[in-house]
Amino acid sequence: MAGSSQLIQPLVSTDAISSLTMIVPGVSFSEGIENVETLPSRADSVSRYVQVVLTSVPLIVADLLAIAASYLLATLVTFGFFGARYYSGLWNNLLAVCVCYLIVGTFRGLFPASGFNPVRELRCQLSSISVSFMLLIALNGLIGQVTKNEVLTILIAFPMIVSIAPPARFCTRKIMAPFGWWGEQVIIVGNCLQGRSIYQFLKRMPQRGLKPIGVVDDTPSDY
Repeated sequence: MAGSSQLIQPLVSTDAISSLTMIVPGVSFSEGIENVETLPSRADSVSRYVQVVLTSVPLIVADLLAIAASYLLATLVTFGFFGARYYSGLWNNLLAVCVCYLIVGTFRGLFPASGFNPVRELRCQLSSISVSFMLLIALNGLIGQVTKNEVLTILIAFPMIVSIAPPARFCTRKIMAPFGWWGEQVIIVGNCLQGRSIYQFLKRMPQRGLKPIGVVDDTPSDY
């Protein structure tokens, strides 16, 4: 357990808590359990960072591929069906919207969004996409000008991305879930009915990104 413990994060479970609560390394908590505190070493922090990165990368790739494919398809539709002319800022716009999405999505907790309720994850993803396109338009207006072709492409691309990106992320989670290196290992603290229920739920839903390895309690007989 000495080596693997660096990759394990605790979840606290009490009868008063109805949802999962990630315990941040270095922060003590006392609800239902006395004198419990996590004290991460530098190795713990590095391992935690690596674990988050490995879990995030497939989701980032899926999101960016969905955005890029939708934007390029919208460009083809704009040129093919509306007779719009090619505009030189296509690749700059595509790069900008992807970078904006990464920044906004990171602040919204989308990477890796482990343990997120699917509805919350969907809401954060859609809001991140919306803000990214608004930032794209704002940047174009500040740096240069917003052309009709760009506006038409954005209007077509936005509903495409909103329709494609969430299913792409969902499928990526399902595909990645069986791999041992993907997801974040957790120990559930609190051997009550709720704690055992959370354990069984996470075992059934590994795509949530939290992989429980056990349940412990402050009573030795309940370990």
